[in-house]
Amino acid sequence: MLTEKLTTQIGQIQNLETKLAKSEEERITLAERIEVLESFAVRGGQKSTEAETPTDHLNAASKIDAGTDIAESETYKSVIRRAATNVIAFYAYMGQTEVHPGPHHTIIFDVPVTNIGNGYNHFSGIFSVPSSGVYVFSWTIGDSSGGTIFTELVVNKDVVGGILTQSMYTADRFTTTGLVVKEVSESDVVFVRTSSTGGNHGDIQSLSPVQRTSFSGWRLA
Repeated sequence: MLTEKLTTQIGQIQNLETKLAKSEEERITLAERIEVLESFAVRGGQKSTEAETPTDHLNAASKIDAGTDIAESETYKSVIRRAATNVIAFYAYMGQTEVHPGPHHTIIFDVPVTNIGNGYNHFSGIFSVPSSGVYVFSWTIGDSSGGTIFTELVVNKDVVGGILTQSMYTADRFTTTGLVVKEVSESDVVFVRTSSTGGNHGDIQSLSPVQRTSFSGWRLA
């Protein structure tokens, strides 16, 4: 009788230990999923409001079933949708060749292809930063045969990048691309211009589609 009772109690203890171990695994899994959701919220530039606090996000995330794939959860999808609304990106190119541009000449890329966030003005060639963050800017310059073109990327009044596009021979045409990663603030202006220090001569060519002179940028974080 005593032996049977002891065996039963040992079995009950083992069952409790199994349940506790399973609960701990579920807690760890849920914590990892909450961490993933928080990282997506940060990447998407999420800002807490009075109606929507970090605690609210955690409470929502805690409702994910332990057995549910995180990619299928409504909370995950909601974070992704909200992050997508914060995308900022633009791309434009010159529709025709700029003949003999002078020094400190702002290059106008007048054919917009992408302008998510409406930061780029294709009439002035200037990108006005819609919201602060780290951005990538790229510009491509094509020159005419035997040409030499110095260009620079400017943020407000500061030159943050520069390239030289130079055809060595009269039968050549060269294309050069510059790339800059820069933290900028809301309302900063970014544009491409010819340099005042280099001896520019020749044209800035944009021959669609083989030699497009272009300007693009996007928010990285």
